[in-house]
Amino acid sequence: MSVTGIGTGTSMSLQTIAEMRRQLDDLQRQLGTGKKSTDYAGLGIDRSLTIGLRSQLSSIAGYQQTINQVGTRLELMQTALSQFSTIAQRTKSTVLMSQFALNGETQTQDQRNTAVDLSQLIVALNTRTDDRFLFSGRAVDQAPVNTSEHI
Repeated sequence: MSVTGIGTGTSMSLQTIAEMRRQLDDLQRQLGTGKKSTDYAGLGIDRSLTIGLRSQLSSIAGYQQTINQVGTRLELMQTALSQFSTIAQRTKSTVLMSQFALNGETQTQDQRNTAVDLSQLIVALNTRTDDRFLFSGRAVDQAPVNTSEHI
């Protein structure tokens, strides 16, 4: 009976166990972090796809931010235009029903109310958000309408 060495077979078994341990550690890290690899090199052939998808996600996030900003601006514009419509209807009915009676001064109460309405309309047209005037067209840094005192 011959005696064989235990070095070769045991060495292979230890290497296999060590490799299985590395795989187990890697799989536990993947499960814990939710990431396949800690760097792009670990992704293999999928790294170019990952880089492209990250770029697209960044673009989509930028588009989403722009959509949110435009949505906010449109809501503010709609509110201002609704206020504009309400004031215009109120002023129209006031003018049609006016008694033209002076208040002891040179203006009627209806004229004073209309001046206040004009100031409110100017404020609505000069609505701002994010340092932009909403109704000024391309010149977003300039108020679209002068103040009622200046007019």
